[in-house]
Amino acid sequence: MHWEGSQPFRRDLGGGALLDAAVYPMGLAQMIFGTFTEIHATGMIGQSGVDEQTAILCRAEGGRFALAQAAITTTFKGDATIYGTEGMIVIPGNFTNPPWCELHRPGREPEHHDFTPTLHRLSWQAEAFQWYVTRGETDAYLAPRVATLEVARVLDEARHQIGLPPVPEVTL
Repeated sequence: MHWEGSQPFRRDLGGGALLDAAVYPMGLAQMIFGTFTEIHATGMIGQSGVDEQTAILCRAEGGRFALAQAAITTTFKGDATIYGTEGMIVIPGNFTNPPWCELHRPGREPEHHDFTPTLHRLSWQAEAFQWYVTRGETDAYLAPRVATLEVARVLDEARHQIGLPPVPEVTL
């Protein structure tokens, strides 16, 4: 269920699938690959003027690539799979706070790894933010500014490619 007047559907507040949901898979992709050299995006813009569904294919150095999908009107599984030359890692459910992951390698049994559940799927981000702020740090180890800026660059380019204007500036 969605509400047309809520933030994800408000163009004036930067709503849409890219900024509401794609930031998470693109953040994971950036953490794995770093900077992307090519960005190809396609999306469906709804009556509210925001992207309701979007897919982004990005190429990194060495021919590696990432595919991220996001939607505000369609339900996705929210899992992540990382494919490599030696196997793959499957992260089920909501990959921002997975209960477990599995490493699959050819000719071997999958390796299952459980994770300790947290109170909220993003609580570790709030705790990390508090830790850095109380110490006067200006950059974070897990999400340095350069990583945040790369994700923003990819999302801005994707917005451009699917025909959306730049994100509006919000003054508080």
